[in-house]
Amino acid sequence: MSLDFSATERGHFRHCAHYRVRYADIDSLRHVNNKAYLAYIEDARLDYLRQVAGLDTQKLNLTHVIVRIDIQFVSPMYLGDAADVYQRCTRIGNKSIDLESILIRRAGGAGGTEIVAARALTTIANIDPETGRAVPVQDTLTRKIEAYEPSAPEQRARSN
Repeated sequence: MSLDFSATERGHFRHCAHYRVRYADIDSLRHVNNKAYLAYIEDARLDYLRQVAGLDTQKLNLTHVIVRIDIQFVSPMYLGDAADVYQRCTRIGNKSIDLESILIRRAGGAGGTEIVAARALTTIANIDPETGRAVPVQDTLTRKIEAYEPSAPEQRARSN
């Protein structure tokens, strides 16, 4: 797994959320605990959905659930590091979308050397809040994502 985040790869990501490693994120080994990596990615995902889809998280009317998270921990992060989470939609299916996340560690803070700390793929499914069952991704969301992303997400046949 590469520790580099090339300019070419970065060009596929328009969304980036910025964080600072907090003392509460550190475990007994003095590095960032894996749960904090997931928290950074979760916060960035909600920020992405606010920016791209106009999601109003204040109303807590979320109509999606996580059905899968695959994360690869590439390198450790430490107290004082900055953490940038780049996100993009890579696939729009019938009832779910995939979001790719790359967590970048900037050693020592904002001006530090950039190193890939983790890569993740999250699948979220749209649900009907009344029934809890998966429902098709709305065409308006598909159009918003396609308009936002620098590279068009894969469109999967209506099979998921």
